[in-house]
Amino acid sequence: MISRLTVFMLVAITLGLANMATGCGSDSGGDNIVYGTNTSTGTGTTGGGTSINTGKTSTILSFPAWAGGEDSAFSDATSSAGLSNISANRVAWGDYNNDGYPDLLLDGRLLYRNNGDGTFTDVSAVAGLNGAHNGGVWADYNNDGHLDFFGMKGLYNSGTDILYKNNGDGTFSDATAEAGSPCDSYPTEGVGWGDFDRNGFVDIYIANYETSDGSAIGTPDQLFMNTGGVFTDARGSSGIGNVADQCGRGVNCGDYDGDGDLDIYVSNYRLNENFLFNNNGAGNFTERAQQAGVKGYLFEDSYGNTAFGHTIGSDWGDFNSDGHMDLITGNLAHPAYLAFSDVTCIYFNHGSGSGFTDIFSTSGVAYEETHCSPSWGDYNNDGWLDFYITCIYDGRYSFLYKNNGVTPNTFSDVSASKGVRVNNGWGCAWADADRDGDLDLFVCSVSGCKFFLNNGNANSWLGVDLVCTASNRAGIGARVVCAVGDFIQVREVDGGHGTACQNGQTLIFGFGSHAGSVYMEIHWPNGIVQVVGNVTTNQFITITEQ
Repeated sequence: MISRLTVFMLVAITLGLANMATGCGSDSGGDNIVYGTNTSTGTGTTGGGTSINTGKTSTILSFPAWAGGEDSAFSDATSSAGLSNISANRVAWGDYNNDGYPDLLLDGRLLYRNNGDGTFTDVSAVAGLNGAHNGGVWADYNNDGHLDFFGMKGLYNSGTDILYKNNGDGTFSDATAEAGSPCDSYPTEGVGWGDFDRNGFVDIYIANYETSDGSAIGTPDQLFMNTGGVFTDARGSSGIGNVADQCGRGVNCGDYDGDGDLDIYVSNYRLNENFLFNNNGAGNFTERAQQAGVKGYLFEDSYGNTAFGHTIGSDWGDFNSDGHMDLITGNLAHPAYLAFSDVTCIYFNHGSGSGFTDIFSTSGVAYEETHCSPSWGDYNNDGWLDFYITCIYDGRYSFLYKNNGVTPNTFSDVSASKGVRVNNGWGCAWADADRDGDLDLFVCSVSGCKFFLNNGNANSWLGVDLVCTASNRAGIGARVVCAVGDFIQVREVDGGHGTACQNGQTLIFGFGSHAGSVYMEIHWPNGIVQVVGNVTTNQFITITEQ
């Protein structure tokens, strides 16, 4: 009998090679996506420029000579930063005190203030956190200019989820009731913020896990829509309730089809299928994971029992720089059950909503039994998105994969040489913690969290901070597009990824040895496209929504 892993490899190779003669996919149709339909100019503009066109095909564009450049190394700064002996599962970076430096929220119960000098201070008690959560994700739900956060209640936490309002003085208050009670009593494992109806306020999707009796029975997810800082239960009206309850582990929102609104991908565990909720334009959704090819690999036995995978965390990111958001799903897959359990998938986006192809088998990424939560980030500023992925259980270590760039759609394991392997990891997230133009990394583990400081290199970079005036204040879901010639980079402000983790809100772009300016556009969450024009590298730039 041919094992399911063998079938998986053959199918992936066949599909991948058929569509990737040059290492890329072929678009089967759909409308062209043309950036730059609005030409209003924002703060920081240094010139004009023409709009960016990512339409027609999702093809690897020409490789500029500058793409690549030097590599980077990391230093373990856990002790020197004052972050030793911390046990936590989830991390969210966010500048809660507006001093320009991203702070650390761990498990929604521990808050570490970034002092701006390489150290952090535990301010959990002063901030009023109650310690009864298993995760938290930042957003400014009431648009008052201060980051609030949603605190998750897990399977082993009592009570309900809590929405914490930032009081602007370093403290937080429980605002759940006054905000319309965007919570439930189910065990929550994933949270994703996004302005799904583009009314200027962030909404929230909650992925709930299994029942507490250990029977692996899923519980209903929730969607709460935000109007003026007050939430309404939209599970029924939005269409997200039209699917069977699953054992949710993670949520990540992104505009995968480039139509200007945020879609929702939900990572489900216990051999459940994953969801892709396509946003129909007004916060109404149609589930189309099967049509898009990101549901997982169906196994069905002679009795009609079905199985997919144990997906824990997923993340959107344009790893081949074609302007379309690709997807990685971290799957735990025990060797004894590979015949019916998915391994990690790396989905190549063909663009224009025409679907994805899983390229894992040809990507150079090795099978690992306990993959958990991935996170994309260009750690060496060479212009190509790399990724970090954790591995759960004691004795299992996480991985850093470097994007090979000019060898399309392939990655190399550089974990050991970079010194960033962490035992028994769960969540991870990137942020430029010291504001030096490169991404630093925090990895969660109940065996001891780790903070890795990026030592940097000579590659060019650009840091982008967004100030929203009409869109949600924190810019969650905003898309920044940078281009040098026809080489495109896309980043979106993170409203939660993986298994309730979150990258910093400052977006970092790398340009290798490129010494000139770069062209920039902002796609604000309300649908407006703002042309910034040509911007000089090696600086932080703040763009105000116009």
